[in-house]
Amino acid sequence: MDVGDILPAYSRSDRVELNTTRNFLLTQQTAEVNNTINSMGLALAPYLEQDDKVATESVINALFDGGFYQEVRLKMLSDGSEIVREYPITVEGVPDWYTSLDLFPVITEERTFTSGWLQLAEVKVVSHPVMPTRKCGDPPCNWGFGLASCLSPPC
Repeated sequence: MDVGDILPAYSRSDRVELNTTRNFLLTQQTAEVNNTINSMGLALAPYLEQDDKVATESVINALFDGGFYQEVRLKMLSDGSEIVREYPITVEGVPDWYTSLDLFPVITEERTFTSGWLQLAEVKVVSHPVMPTRKCGDPPCNWGFGLASCLSPPC
């Protein structure tokens, strides 16, 4: 058996493994965004009911400090004011060519927070599409890095 026979089998199994991992990470990221919005609603409800913008902003800062989100936007329906937070994230240790493949889409969740029948605020949370790429430093994703480095010319 020569390299010509092994390489196609290796790349097929690697693609299946990479796709399985990608789907898992995408599902996990979607669940995290959903859980975050649910937690956010519970944490903010008493402050939104009192129209306490300072406490609302403090809770948002605490919830999203160091998180994996690109943008958080809360519109208070009492007066139309907005609290917007944008979080630029860079992924260290992952090649630029890999992050530019756009393997993970942006996940956006929007919800209206209520208290009984009263609508208090609208929230929008946008995930950062490159965050799951960090997790691809572990097997099986690193097999793709290994294969790519074997096929690329030496530095």
